[in-house]
Amino acid sequence: MNTYNIVIAFNKLYLQHACVTVMSLLENNKDLDFKIYIIYDGLNSDDISMMNELVKSYKCKLVFKEVDDSMFDNVVTKGRQTKVVYYNLLIPKLINEDRIYYLDVDLVVNGSIKEFYNQDFEDNYAIGVENWKLFDRHKALKMRPTSKYLNNGSMILNLKKIIADNLYERYIECINTIDDLKFLDQDVINSAIDGKWKRVPLKYNAISSYVRKSFLKNSYFKKEEILEAYNNPIVIHYTGGRKPWHYKSRNKFRHLYWEYLALTPFKDYIEPDRTFLNIIKKNITIFFQNFKS
Repeated sequence: MNTYNIVIAFNKLYLQHACVTVMSLLENNKDLDFKIYIIYDGLNSDDISMMNELVKSYKCKLVFKEVDDSMFDNVVTKGRQTKVVYYNLLIPKLINEDRIYYLDVDLVVNGSIKEFYNQDFEDNYAIGVENWKLFDRHKALKMRPTSKYLNNGSMILNLKKIIADNLYERYIECINTIDDLKFLDQDVINSAIDGKWKRVPLKYNAISSYVRKSFLKNSYFKKEEILEAYNNPIVIHYTGGRKPWHYKSRNKFRHLYWEYLALTPFKDYIEPDRTFLNIIKKNITIFFQNFKS
């Protein structure tokens, strides 16, 4: 039977959210066999045992790859974008597979990945979803004017080609030579592959802006593609500063994070911003939104 290779990358602070991502993947793809590579820093033996216990009833094998956080001491970081965002750049150094599906750990899988995973690369480095708001940074990232910008939070990697073409060295060169890295690892990957990736529908990486009502008026993408991502996304990517584990989050699919969280040892988690004042503010906002509609 075909094995579906997955990779996630995180440190101890995102352990809870990584477990949610893994559970959402397994729950919605029970017919598939998985090998999940975990690139990590800061986990202890109890954490690793917990994750192995978490997946034992599924057709899933976990492979742990530890990294030394200090190797990124000199990289650019910005606010919530810490050194950990660069961990996914290590994939071609740590893993030897022909094809692998990389997932950020601020997302949930909401359906079958089979069709997405098995697409033909057509000699591209990756398959993924376009991030339309960022298409104007070609000069800063040394990209061709016609190259599209990939959101790397949910992407199938042609790892065989990436390794053969030594793309890792290109990543390092980009880190060292590009002065204006706004989205850090994502900018690095886009600069390195320079548009050599295959575009798929938005539903495979529905970032937060794609599931807002205002996005329904977007004219850049086809209407049917927008509606598909808005109503029935396969992958829901909680981008932005307010995550579903924050009480103030208004993502329309916030509830799914909590459904999969309930299947983990972190099920009793309470949002740190769940204060009396924030409860009042949020309910007032919801009231007026419903009143207008």
